[in-house]
Amino acid sequence: IEAHVQRPSLPNPGSANYLAAKQAYLTGDYKSAEVIARAIVDTRPDDHNALNLLGLVALQTSQFTAATAMFEKAIRQSPRSATYHFHLGNSLRDSDPKAAIAAYKRALKLNPKFPEASLNLGGVLKRLGQTEAAIQVYHRALTHHPEFPALHNNLGTALKLRGALKESENAYRTALKLAPGYADAWNNLAVVLKAQGRSFEAFAVYNNVIAAYSSMLEKGGQEVNTSIRLATAMVNTRHYQAALDVLLTADSLHPGQALIQESLGTIHRKLEQYQEAVVHFEEALRLDRSPDILTNYASLRCEIGEMEAAKELAREAIEIAPGRPEGWHILYTMTG
Repeated sequence: IEAHVQRPSLPNPGSANYLAAKQAYLTGDYKSAEVIARAIVDTRPDDHNALNLLGLVALQTSQFTAATAMFEKAIRQSPRSATYHFHLGNSLRDSDPKAAIAAYKRALKLNPKFPEASLNLGGVLKRLGQTEAAIQVYHRALTHHPEFPALHNNLGTALKLRGALKESENAYRTALKLAPGYADAWNNLAVVLKAQGRSFEAFAVYNNVIAAYSSMLEKGGQEVNTSIRLATAMVNTRHYQAALDVLLTADSLHPGQALIQESLGTIHRKLEQYQEAVVHFEEALRLDRSPDILTNYASLRCEIGEMEAAKELAREAIEIAPGRPEGWHILYTMTG
């Protein structure tokens, strides 16, 4: 699990209308924020602060194309704003990861000491299979911000992909020294301990993970991702029904989430309930044909003997992210 930052702090110019829009945005009243910001832009079309805020509202409401357009307008008015380039990257990271990388790099050129931009740049690079480039980004950022826990956490995820398990473990432990309540780092530590064959230690850490994510859910924080991570920790401690209950509750509160469907499919697969697993993976792919979901589903289809379907899924994953090894591994396994 890697950290991702949606936005740093908003600018604080003197306009009373802008401050009202900013306050509405920060309290989650996106509709009011949009109405006020649009009124500003109607009178001052070159107001880059209001344009940026409109982009953030669009981003928060999953209107990614509109968000990109607003950030581009803001950048035309204020091309040296690292923050605006960072926001542009956030709007592009799923639809056009290469353009997102370019935007994050421009943000870092303007402000080399911008840890959030480094964090997100590394995440996109890693997702495209450019693991070594991601590791370099994290190391460079850590020279400026050695006490930034999320950078150590994300470095750990990249090192694990490289196969440097002990170095990955050390990165997670450093993150936890800096932030003892960092639930994602606890989860990642458990995963890398298990990968090293230290299952007993991993099992004990997973109990900390369950407690941390349960506490976050009780406080209402990041509900969808927290539910998925809690369920995953429960699966790793063999509490399958409890994990299913957590995910079904999350699905009832947040329908249409591909990651919830994928997680439900994964649990049913572990329980050898293959028909149910296929249903959930098909729904996950309907919502999001990401390389992760494609390769996980390909592995399932391979497990149940549907080799041609597995090959098609693996090839699609490779086409999207040729640098990632999972799809290639599935094809190699099936062809011997």
